[in-house]
Amino acid sequence: MSPLENGIDLASVFPKHFVPAYYLVHERNYLFLWKQLLGLERFYLSAEDTHLLNQIFPTTLRNEELGSVSFQTCLVKVTQTHLLCALLEGNLLLQPTIALSPDTLTLIRLFLNQLPHYDQLLKKHPEMPLLYELVWQNRAILLDLN
Repeated sequence: MSPLENGIDLASVFPKHFVPAYYLVHERNYLFLWKQLLGLERFYLSAEDTHLLNQIFPTTLRNEELGSVSFQTCLVKVTQTHLLCALLEGNLLLQPTIALSPDTLTLIRLFLNQLPHYDQLLKKHPEMPLLYELVWQNRAILLDLN
């Protein structure tokens, strides 16, 4: 018996706005998403998500390397962060509090203004700005899937 047959209903995954529809069409796709997030499969960022994030991220972040992490790697890690926060309850951050950089504060404002339903996700996971900050600092908060 599969995990979804034990009571997980794909239609109840919330918020759907941060989990691409192709992951929710079939049980196999949903399980593939979890394998990607666990590092068992390579994580790919869709062309639509890449385009949207490229439009939102400030030019200053797109045109420079963030620490030793390339901009594309940051896009993937930010997307992984959003997916994990959409799918999981509770605080995902076990690190002590760190100061937020101006880049992170700018990104939060841009996401709030331009990313649909981001405010709901941020209310559910107020630690997300700290997760972004750790991405910029190239800390191992997410599995390196590149």
